Amino acid sequence: MDGFPFEGIYDFGGNMETRRHRSQNNTMVLNGGGGEIYRNFFYLPNKAYSVDDLMSVFYHRFTQEFCTEKFDVSEYKRHLKEKIKYALNLENEKMSRTQVEYAYPGFRLRYWTSKDFSNSSRLGNFLTPFISYENIAAALQIPLNFKTHGKFQGELINKISPALASYYSDYGYRFNETVPFKNIIKNNLTIFRPIWLRKNSYAIQHKLATFAPPDTLKENYIKAILPKGVRIMDQYFKIDDIKDPGLLGRVMTLEYMFQKLAL
Repeated sequence: MDGFPFEGIYDFGGNMETRRHRSQNNTMVLNGGGGEIYRNFFYLPNKAYSVDDLMSVFYHRFTQEFCTEKFDVSEYKRHLKEKIKYALNLENEKMSRTQVEYAYPGFRLRYWTSKDFSNSSRLGNFLTPFISYENIAAALQIPLNFKTHGKFQGELINKISPALASYYSDYGYRFNETVPFKNIIKNNLTIFRPIWLRKNSYAIQHKLATFAPPDTLKENYIKAILPKGVRIMDQYFKIDDIKDPGLLGRVMTLEYMFQKLAL
């Protein structure tokens, strides 16, 4: 998988095995990746934003508490900003609300789902039908109030397949039901949370978290894959201070890559 999944390379091979199994018998796999083009993906109110604002609410999932002095936060942000501006063809750092919506397919999906698509396509027939130019262009025309709380997405799925809509979704309710009031309240707590607080939310949560690593990130397994220990990433991160299993898996994936390629 080239380390692209959320957990990096540390998954005991289950991710790849699942993909192989679903591609048996020349089955056409239709993946729902990118379906959030029909949602208010970044959970933001309907107004203009800057690139810095977008990075603060979505791309600030780290805390300097587990970063060493060698990790240059300003350099990280500078490169990230350049990538966003390039992907969205921005002339300056100001973004209209429509451009913010386009940042999901135009930037996030470009560097996330496209590589996942490539990996899955090696195994068999695989399509992500939501991620087409026509669908993305049409989704940008949908009024934001229909996309907020997933109203449009739920109605769309219910229209296409009532049977599918009758299953519980990852959001905690069926799409053939009205969005529960508790979900609306929960969403609004994020949507109307000040940008400065969203920027620091991850750091607060990480500080209060209790580290519960999966078996793939326990010392004996990491030692089997990295017998020489962590010798590169510890220059940038205080490994023992990371409580986020997903982030730790990606850091260890980078460590393996750098050691394997002698970078």
